Parts: sequence; C-alpha cells; structure tokens
Amino acid sequence: MNRYNHFFTVKIKQILSVFFALILFCASGCTDDDGSNPTPTASPTPFNPPKKVAQEDGPIEYGTIIEVTASDDINQVMAQAGAMLDKATYSNPVIVTIVMEDGVYILDETVSISAKSEFATLNIVAKDGAKPIISGLQNIDPAGFSKVEGQEYYLYQFTQDENGKYPVFRDLYVDGNRAQISKSETYVSQEHFTSTDAAVQQGIYIDPTLAAQLPIDDMADCQLYMSADWEYYIVHVDSVDMNNTKNYNGNEHVMLKLDQTQLQEWMSRHNRVLQMNNRGYYLMNHPVLINEDGEYAYDSTTGRLWYRPANGKSIENINFSYSTIETLFSFTDMHNVVISGLTFTGTTCKQIPENGYLSAQANGESRKGGPLHIAAIYIMNGDNISIRNCTFDNIGNNGVMFRKKTTNASITGCDFKNIAMSAITIGEHGWTWSDSNCATDIKIYNNYLEHIGYEYPSAVAIFISLVKDAKILNNTIIDTAYTGINVGWGWGYATFKYEESYCVNNVEVAYNRIEKYMQVTRDGGAVYILGSSAEETYRENFNFLHDNYAYNENADPKQIAYYLDEASANWHVYDNVSIGALRSLFVQHEAGNFARNILVERLYADEYISPKNANEERHVIVKDIKLAKQDEMYTKYPEARLIEYMSGCIRDAQ
Repeated sequence: MNRYNHFFTVKIKQILSVFFALILFCASGCTDDDGSNPTPTASPTPFNPPKKVAQEDGPIEYGTIIEVTASDDINQVMAQAGAMLDKATYSNPVIVTIVMEDGVYILDETVSISAKSEFATLNIVAKDGAKPIISGLQNIDPAGFSKVEGQEYYLYQFTQDENGKYPVFRDLYVDGNRAQISKSETYVSQEHFTSTDAAVQQGIYIDPTLAAQLPIDDMADCQLYMSADWEYYIVHVDSVDMNNTKNYNGNEHVMLKLDQTQLQEWMSRHNRVLQMNNRGYYLMNHPVLINEDGEYAYDSTTGRLWYRPANGKSIENINFSYSTIETLFSFTDMHNVVISGLTFTGTTCKQIPENGYLSAQANGESRKGGPLHIAAIYIMNGDNISIRNCTFDNIGNNGVMFRKKTTNASITGCDFKNIAMSAITIGEHGWTWSDSNCATDIKIYNNYLEHIGYEYPSAVAIFISLVKDAKILNNTIIDTAYTGINVGWGWGYATFKYEESYCVNNVEVAYNRIEKYMQVTRDGGAVYILGSSAEETYRENFNFLHDNYAYNENADPKQIAYYLDEASANWHVYDNVSIGALRSLFVQHEAGNFARNILVERLYADEYISPKNANEERHVIVKDIKLAKQDEMYTKYPEARLIEYMSGCIRDAQ
C-alpha cells in the first residue's frame, strides 16, 4: 500500500474508532468533573461493533482438469502434471488443475515438482464438498505389541528393511494425534561450563535420584533435554557412571555421560550469555520414564517402541501409526501455484534420533545455520504461490516453509493446530538482502494457529525475516511455546540509504489476536521485531504495528507483549492492547544496536511502561499510554474493547 494511502486509511480508521468509543463511553456514563470514572450504569448499551470484512484471494482458473481419488498414485499424477507444465511458453501458457476427491491420500515419499516456466500454472484443490487428507502415516498392527512383564507399558518390535535398518522417526501417532514422549520430572542444573571444557568434559552431573532410574545395561535412546531462555538442547545419553560424583551445595551429583560429538558441539555453540547453571533439565525417551497413560519411547537403532495405553483400554483397539516422511509436498522454482481445501498431517523430524538437537533462536538448529528445511509444504524460490483454506493438523515439524527468493506469496484462511515447529516460515536467517535471498509482497491473513512449537520450543508461530511489502493481518494465535509473530532478522544497523536495500520495509502487522504466548521459552513476545532498513537519519515510519490484541496468563517476568529488539527502526506502533504481560512494551535501549526512529502511541495495557523505552536522541517517542487494571480496562477505555473485537480471524467473529 502506498504510504500516503496508508495515512488516510489510518486516519479514517481512527475517526471511526473514536466514534464508536464515544458511543460506548457515553453509554457507560460520562467522566465525573474530577476526572474519575463513575459507577457504570445498571443497563449499559449493548456492544454493537462494526462487522469485520475478510480479505479474499483471487479466483482459480482451472484449465486442464485431472481428477484423482485416494487410490491413485499421487507422485505419478504430479509427474504427469509436471510434464504438461514443462511445455508452457509465452505463446502457449498451460494451466493444470488436480482435483482431489474425499479420502486419505497416503504418501510413502515426498511429492516433488519443479516446473520452472512462468507461463505454467498448477492448482491442487479439493473437489466441491470434499475434504481430502494428505498423510505420510503408516499403520502399526496393534497385535504386534506385547505386554512388558511387571510394567504398564507394551513393546513393539519393528523388523529391519533390506538394508538392515529400522524406521527412523520422532513422532508416534495414536488415533491420529501425536503422542507424548516419555520424560522425567524436571530438575535444576548446577553445572557451569564453558567451551574450553569441551576437550575434557564427559557429560554433566545430574541428581542421583534421576540417575538411579536408568538401567545401567540398557540406555535405549535416552536423551537429555535442557533449556536456556530462547535455546534448548537435546543430546543423546551414552551411560551413567554412579561412581563418578561431584558435590554441589552439599549434595552429591552423578555423572551422566553424553554422546561426545554432540556434547562438544553443544558446548562450543551455545550462546555464552546462556550459562547452564540453574537451568531446568530432564531425561526423555526411555521406557523407564513412561509414567503416564499415552506416553511412548522409541529407539530407532534397535527398532523397539514402547507405549502405555490408557487404563482399561485394550491396546488392540488403538490405531497406531508413524511417519518417516519429513516433507509432504515440495515445490522448487515454481510459479503460479494454488493449493486449496486440503488437510495435511503425518510428518516427522529425523534430526533428534539421528544427531540430537542444538537449537538457535527462531527455530534454528545451530549446526545448520538456520531452520531445518522440512515442512508439510516446502517451497523454494516460489513466485505467486497461494495456500488457502487448508488445514495443517498434527505436523511433526513445520507447517508451511518458503525459502530463498519468495515473491507474491499468500497464506490465507488456513488452520494450523498441534504443529511441532513453526506454523509459517518465510525467509532465511540471514543479514544480507540479495535477489536470491529475499521475500517481497507477502500476505498472511485470516489464519488460525493453536498449540505451536512445543516439541521444538524456539520455533516462532509466524516467522518472516528479510521482507519488503508484507501484511500480517487478522490472524488468531493461541498457545505458543515461544513468540507469536517474528518480523525481521539481523541485529546490525542499516548502512545503506532508504530503498537501496531492505531488511524490514513496508510491513503491516495488524488486527492479530495472540493469547498464551511464551509458555516455555524466554526473551520473546507476542510480536517480536528485529532489524532496520534505512540509515539512522531517515526518520519516516514506513512499518506499522497496530490494532493487535495480546493476552497472557501467569506471565514470566521476561515475557513481553510488543518487543522491538536490536536495530528495530522506522516503526509506527499504535492502538495496541496488552493484558497479562509483565512488560507490555520493550524498545531496545541497552548497549549495542539500539532501536531507533520508533513512534509508540495509544497502548492500552494493565502494566507500566518503562521510561527507558523513550529516547529523544534516538528518536524513540512513547506517548499517550493508557493504563488500567484488567477488569477495568473496557470501562475506562472502551476503545480498547473495539481493538480486541477487531482482532483475530474474521470467521471467529461471524
């Protein structure tokens, strides 16, 4: 949107907001002469806000239609479509539409296609009234489980393939839902080591009561989990040495020996700010740690799977399945793709069983330099890609991932539920804008996201890095392990002039509803901003964060609603609501790459705003903050109620 059009749009919206606010305010009684709030009237005027209007994608042009059923070979169908699309030219454009009937389409390998012609169009759509399901799940015969003597769990033994290997997967699906992996209680680490210890360190010392639970002669695929603010580490256990002890505060701790390669990588890569002492840790993925109904453990090196059914439920009546597929649909160098009305489920991530996991900020794996390149739908170098009205349910890694050059991409009207990593990822963890590594003209609106990132808790629900021209509008995000929306990447100041290059430019984040965020990790927020796109002297605010509603419960002291971190610049932040966060606003003011050229106004919050956030020298202006207790917010500031109502998915409000 042209910034001048945006200016008039904002002004019209503000006038309407004030109009409705005055109606509500007067309905609840005018302010007393002394400025205090009077007692609300006994029969206040009902809240009657304007109707939300959903944005819509363009119509689909069908061209040649290929109808498929669940019994068809989807890889073969896609290859047929690809052969047709490869013939597209300027004088002979080709449109192919794959129409999918009802049913469950089981994949035993990733469906991949690359049709590079910009005159080719591929549509993959559900037949009218149909709800096709794309799944990577393979069934496990429950009759193969046998009761383990003296235990409440059962054992299933996989057979080896022709190469002598057992299936590698992280996720067990029970009746279509990902089950809970076994884990111990959480303990507090007393360790304090640095990268210089890597050559001599064998592992870490753990509480002896935890160590005593493990059988010395069979570690299976036991793993240590430890978290530190925005990072976490999952490392394979080699053994327990009960004779190797260390005293911490008068208590003996026992040596837990770890995979030496993973341990040294961990100690050499973890952020030096994040020391290991006083961090929570637990053991996971061992049968002796199965303490609750529905928990499992799996050892891919021996093919042993353990599961504990609910009390009284016969294991023969449970539907077990697993997936060795990390990506369902993969598109490379594609133009003009529409995916509509499909449901995706049944993916996994092989990183942990094969190599452990050393996380980095925003869903990164530190040894990979960014996120793992796996997702239910994976697109590399995509142009004019539309994913609309789809469902992503019980995904063992990422929902949708766009990589490298991405232009004119839209994700609209989709549901993302129970996603192990990020729901939506667009862009790279990089600092340098280039033609091969950028995102332009991005639309993410009217999506519903719930329970995101709990298995990989540095994952952001919606992540978009280097970007020019983007709208993230009317999304509902509920229950995230980490940040709700992350925009931008790179901590350094822009050294180029405005519009010579980009980091975050012409981005609008608005009308989003974000609840129960930052439930596991620290140092993030409902909305997290990072990076600049203009030299320090350029003062215009060409990015906009407005009319968002953030709500949290039992907030950790380090949780923040609206977080403009290092080098954030040129943002107009206005008309947002924050309830339940112990810090509703943070604008980076500490030594380093300060945030600058920020205007914050009309923030409705139930917690104070630190005066350090404002700094005239850096042109950071914070003004007109509206503070009220949660139960008094809408009485004192009825316009905040309108912001809440206008936030979130359009369909939620109809």
